[in-house]
Amino acid sequence: MTAFVDPIAVEPRDGFRIWARYEDGVEGEIDLSHLAGKGVFKAWNNREFFEDVHINKEGGCVCWGRPPGSDMELDIAPETGYAYLLGITREQIDAMPDESTFWEAIDEARANWGAAIIAQD
Repeated sequence: MTAFVDPIAVEPRDGFRIWARYEDGVEGEIDLSHLAGKGVFKAWNNREFFEDVHINKEGGCVCWGRPPGSDMELDIAPETGYAYLLGITREQIDAMPDESTFWEAIDEARANWGAAIIAQD
């Protein structure tokens, strides 16, 4: 299994989308609308809260502030956002039987992503 890379930049976009870049150059927009309005993600209904997206340097996570009633920052798992950028869908992740299958899919998608970049050069 390849070592995981951290997100290094993030910006809010229209709707419930963010743009993110990871240490290895993988970057793009991530649609988070499937989370919006659910549980702690109701906090995104306040657009200013959503636009305050940032990288938590300690945890290597894409984060927002503390939602009302919470003592922790709201975050998304960095490996999930990375998977989306590599073309692995939420449905594919949900269907994976275990964590090792997830990381195997990440490694394969990462290899294919790198090959696609080389082919464009």
